[in-house]
Amino acid sequence: MLSAACAAALAQNAPASSGAQQNAGAPANTDSLETVTVTAQFRKENLQTTPLAITAISGEMLQARGQTDLYQVAAEAPNVILEPNGAGEGDSMRAQIRGVGQTDLDPAVDPGVGIYIDDVYFATLMASDFALLDLDRVEILRGPQGTLSGMDSLGGSVKLYTQKANGDNDGYLEATYGSLNQLDVHGMGDVTLVPDTLFFRVSAVARRQDGYVKLFDYACTHPDDPDVISGAIPRGNSSPTCQTGSEGGVNYEGLRGSLRWLPVSGLEVNWTTDVASADDGSTANTLLGTVSATGATTPAGSSGVGR
Repeated sequence: MLSAACAAALAQNAPASSGAQQNAGAPANTDSLETVTVTAQFRKENLQTTPLAITAISGEMLQARGQTDLYQVAAEAPNVILEPNGAGEGDSMRAQIRGVGQTDLDPAVDPGVGIYIDDVYFATLMASDFALLDLDRVEILRGPQGTLSGMDSLGGSVKLYTQKANGDNDGYLEATYGSLNQLDVHGMGDVTLVPDTLFFRVSAVARRQDGYVKLFDYACTHPDDPDVISGAIPRGNSSPTCQTGSEGGVNYEGLRGSLRWLPVSGLEVNWTTDVASADDGSTANTLLGTVSATGATTPAGSSGVGR
C-alpha cells in the first residue's frame, strides 16, 4: 500500500540539452517522486494530492533505520514530539504536535494527540509506547483532526497500520544481542489456509535488557555512618557488591495475529488481535546532589547523601 517513506521534498527532472548525447549502455535518467498511497481520509489516494499536513513512513523504512519504538518516528516528522514518559503502570509516551499535546497519564483525561492502530482509537497515554512490530506504514497527521480522527485529536494523529495477511507462505526470524545483556527477537509467519480465500499472519517480538542505573543498599555501602551503626538505617543487603537491583531495564513481549478473508469479489474482511506485556520496572534516575534549607548543595556520594 505504501511504496516509500515521504518527507517534505520537491523534485523535477532537468531537461536534457539538445546537443547532449547519452553514453552507450548507460541507464536513462528516471529520477522522479514515487507514488505514496495513504488512507488518511479513509480512501486510498496519492499522498502528493492529499490536502493534509501528513508524513507517511513505510515499514521498510522503519526497519532499514532500526526504529523499533513508536517515539522514534518523530525524527521523520516536523513539529512532532514523541518521547518516552515514565509511568508506574506501563510504558507511556508524551506526544505533542505543533505544541499541542499532553503529559498527564490519568486515563480519565483524553490525550491531545490521538493514537490509532488500524484506525482504532487508543484512548490513553498509559502503555502507548508501542513496539513497531510488522507494520505496513505509519501516518502522522499534523494539526486538528476533529473531522477525520475525532474530537480527541486536537493536536493531530499518529496512525499505525499493520501488515495484512497475504498468503505468501513465508516468514522470518531475527535476533539481536548487545550490551547489558540486550536480547531482541522478532519474527513473522504468513500462510494460506484456503487458497485465494483465507490467509493468516502471526508476528511476535520479545526484548530483554538489564538496567543501566544500578541500585545499592545505603547501609551496605556506608557501614560507618552513625545512623547505620545505631540501627536507624537497617541493612537490607549483605552481598559483596551491595547491589539491590537496577533501573532502566527492558522486559517487553508482544504478539499479533491477523486473519484475512476474501469470500467474494470486491469484499475483504480483516480480523486482527494483539497482546503486549511490558514489565520494565522503574524509570532510571540518578541522584546528582541535595540542596539544604540554606541553599548549600551537597554532591551525590558525599556522606549523608543517597539514603
